[in-house]
Amino acid sequence: MSDLTDAIRNMYDVFEKYPNPAPEIFDHVLHNYGNIARLSNCPLRELPEDFIDKISWRFFTTFGDLSEFKFYLPRVFEVHAGATDEIFGDRAQVAISKLADANWLKWPGVEQNAVRVALQAWWSEFIMRDYHPHPDWNNSLIDLLYGIATAEDQLGPYLSEWESACGVARENLKRFLKKEAWNILNGEIPVIPQRGIQTEQEWQLMVWVERMLEQFDKDDPSVFPLWNGFDVP
Repeated sequence: MSDLTDAIRNMYDVFEKYPNPAPEIFDHVLHNYGNIARLSNCPLRELPEDFIDKISWRFFTTFGDLSEFKFYLPRVFEVHAGATDEIFGDRAQVAISKLADANWLKWPGVEQNAVRVALQAWWSEFIMRDYHPHPDWNNSLIDLLYGIATAEDQLGPYLSEWESACGVARENLKRFLKKEAWNILNGEIPVIPQRGIQTEQEWQLMVWVERMLEQFDKDDPSVFPLWNGFDVP
C-alpha cells in the first residue's frame, strides 16, 4: 500500500465525523445528472469520479458550506490524485486550490495534518512516476504546483524533496527544467494565481530553479548549455 493510499485512508477517518449533505444538494447542483436519489444514498467511497469532478468545481461558488466540503474532501483527493495514472490536466489545481477558499490553515491541527500528509504524498508520487514522453506531463506538474502554491504558505518542503530525489524523479526534474526553467525565471508561468507581480511562493520557486540549474551545470555543463551567462531576473 502506497503512502498516498495510506494518507487518503487517514483523511476518510479524520473527516468521517462530518454529516452527509442532504439530498437537496444534488438536485440543486446536478438536476440533470441522473439518478439523484441513488447518488444521495451512495457511500462516499463509491461516488462516481465524474460526479466528484462536477462538484469539485462548484464548492463555495454554486453550493457548499465548510462542513459539506470536508465531508467530500477525502473522495475528492482520492479521485483527483488517482488521476496521476493518466496525467490529470487541471484536476489537481481544482482539488487543491479549494483548500485556500476553505481557509484550511486555520482548521483543527489533526485535520490540517491529514490534508498536508496527503498533499505531500500526492506530490511525492507524481514526481516519482515516469510519464516521459507524455506531452502533458509538464503542464500537469505546473497545475499541481499551482494548487499547492495556492493552498500552502511555503513551497520549500515540496521543492526540497524534488531537489534531493534520485532515479526517475531526478530525470523528471531535468525534463521539467529543460522545458520550463526559462519561463519560470522570466515570470511567464502563472504558478501563483492572482497574488500580484511577486509573491513569496514565486520567489521561492525562482530561487530554487536558479539553484537547480547551477547544480546541474556543475555536474554536467552539457545538460543546460544555455544557463551559462543567462540573465536571471
